[in-house]
Amino acid sequence: TDSSISQVTLLALAAHVRLCSAWWEPMSRGRAARATRELLVLLLCSFWQWQPCTLGCHRPLDSETGETGHAFLARCSLEAWEAASAAGTGASLPQGPALIGCLETAARLQDDGIKGHTNCDLCPEGCALALVMLGTSYSADELSDVRSCSMSLMYYFRANQYFKQFEPHWTQDLLDNLHALVNARRGQCAEGRSRELAG
Repeated sequence: TDSSISQVTLLALAAHVRLCSAWWEPMSRGRAARATRELLVLLLCSFWQWQPCTLGCHRPLDSETGETGHAFLARCSLEAWEAASAAGTGASLPQGPALIGCLETAARLQDDGIKGHTNCDLCPEGCALALVMLGTSYSADELSDVRSCSMSLMYYFRANQYFKQFEPHWTQDLLDNLHALVNARRGQCAEGRSRELAG
């Protein structure tokens, strides 16, 4: 039947995408390559209503706006990396509407990410990104308080748990630098503790 043929065609296309991704991965690990691979999958979802796309990051992640996990990752992965780069050096976060919008989404995902939720089980990369962004969002005044600074580390530790559940497509840079980010934050917390003891 036509439906059987369509299903076989979709499975063949999906297998081709996976094969191309496996061949391409060692050659290029840049953000453009990862975005292109994701685009191939999104095309399968959009044009052929591929059934497996109803799961994982292709389903709504933000219950308030209905934004999918993939859309959130595509919109905010670069913003998260820039925020993490600033946080790792102790610099102020870059200001702009794009980052503010991403932080607003991350804040809505905070409870799901910390406590665990089906959405995060299906799209752990999206929740990992949200938690890292929340960890980077602490101001210098907030980090000067030892309790607040320690709380900010919780976001990184919880994100690390999610990172163990998937192969990064949008967040490889964050994963590669998460250890350094944690160490930098621990140093900031230690400085705050020293100031408290001195005072």
